[in-house]
Amino acid sequence: MLMLQQGLLKRSVPVVSPELAAFYDAAGDVWADGTVAPLSGKVAMNFPMDRSDANWVKVLRQTKAQSGRCETSAPIRPDHAMMGTFTWKCENGTIEGTVILAPTRPITLQALRYNFVPVTKP
Repeated sequence: MLMLQQGLLKRSVPVVSPELAAFYDAAGDVWADGTVAPLSGKVAMNFPMDRSDANWVKVLRQTKAQSGRCETSAPIRPDHAMMGTFTWKCENGTIEGTVILAPTRPITLQALRYNFVPVTKP
């Protein structure tokens, strides 16, 4: 701790890995398409167990109805090479999203989340 306080140690700053960037782009495609079809052949084996394709369509439709139109060009913020978060500003609030990659070869998508946060009124 002393070395850190003295400035002798530097904390590493995570960077967006090419795989994380590609899957974040795919998350935008999923949002625009309203289905997980853009992820075909790119998901880990647990991904379809978490939510069926039909359920994804339903959840995406509901979330988009709540949020209204969203600006999806915000960058992803990496936690590390295999995970990042993003915030999209929308008409009725924000989408707080997460992309989690699976340590497979090739890299696949383990989890994708779009959480709507409504605008709070004073």
